[in-house]
Amino acid sequence: MRFFTSFLFLCISSLQWIQAQGFVPGKLVLETGDTIAGEIYFKSKDGIKDRFVLKDKEEERTYFKAEQVREIHVDSNLYIKAKPDKEIVFLRLLTEGKLSLYEYEYLRDFQGQYTKAYDLYFVKEGSTEFQPLSTSPRAWRKQLEELMQDHNDLVRQISEKQYEPENSRTVFELYNKWAAQP
Repeated sequence: MRFFTSFLFLCISSLQWIQAQGFVPGKLVLETGDTIAGEIYFKSKDGIKDRFVLKDKEEERTYFKAEQVREIHVDSNLYIKAKPDKEIVFLRLLTEGKLSLYEYEYLRDFQGQYTKAYDLYFVKEGSTEFQPLSTSPRAWRKQLEELMQDHNDLVRQISEKQYEPENSRTVFELYNKWAAQP
């Protein structure tokens, strides 16, 4: 009997631990402007975070749809709701400035195997239009040379292939730092 009781306790504890693993501390900023803090669980459909469960201090759960949420703050990351392609997604802010850079993380199905994939989007200061950043080295260079044409040194470095698409965040940070100078 003692073994059965210990086993039952272990199973219940494990189940509670597994259920708790999906929740992360953070806060949701709703479309109404309200900010709600607690632990957030991201529910996904095909890798797209489209529903959220927020658990408060009293362990009470509130459910939200993506349409109700404007921003998500988790750890030191800010996720902004956007519609770069007809679907609502949440993009992680990588760097903000004259050209803000965002990352979209999703699951890609390759022959039945799901792997994380990332797309980058940028927004020009004063705009709300999210534009995709090319991943092809040649197209990426051309795109950045046009976007950052007012920063001659950086454009030269980009055209001389000192930076590649993997360095997008660094390039945007350098550009924004330069653009912020008086």
